[in-house]
Amino acid sequence: MKLLRFLKQPEQILLLKLITIDEKLKILGINKQGREVLKMIIHENKTIQEVINEFNVSRQRIEQIYIESLNQVIKSIDIFFEKYDSYESLLESNKNLTLKLSDFIESKKDVLESKLREEVYKIEVNNLDLKFRTLRILKWLKVNNIGELMQHTENEIKNIRSSGVATINDINTELATFGLKLP
Repeated sequence: MKLLRFLKQPEQILLLKLITIDEKLKILGINKQGREVLKMIIHENKTIQEVINEFNVSRQRIEQIYIESLNQVIKSIDIFFEKYDSYESLLESNKNLTLKLSDFIESKKDVLESKLREEVYKIEVNNLDLKFRTLRILKWLKVNNIGELMQHTENEIKNIRSSGVATINDINTELATFGLKLP
């Protein structure tokens, strides 16, 4: 169970590479004696007899500690993989949900863009940051809002007296803030 608390996310497995064998075994919930026995036998390649001599206990006791510790390692690994599998299925479910949400948003995108365009088209040209000359030209064209402005082409506006490239640039700069450009 301690392994599960430590490994809340699979990325933390990488942390196991950075810590000592003793710390790894401690995370698995193995007691101090078990950690020492496992380290000596597995990591340091000592024989059972060498471990017996170092601990000064019976062969049976060392074997018992060794077996209990190995069982704890196996149990912890089994629990981890059970949780990891459920984590993987959770990730898969999350991915499916994200795809469904993306599909839903995509299906509503046209409606949302249409509503947004309607709102933008209602904005009055007097509320835009346009030069006086540009506003005068739009007034002459009887353009009151962006929707009416979008019905005119660049060439139509350029052909009006006192209008030119500067007027078109002024209009397109303001329209660009809404993701629009004169046709």
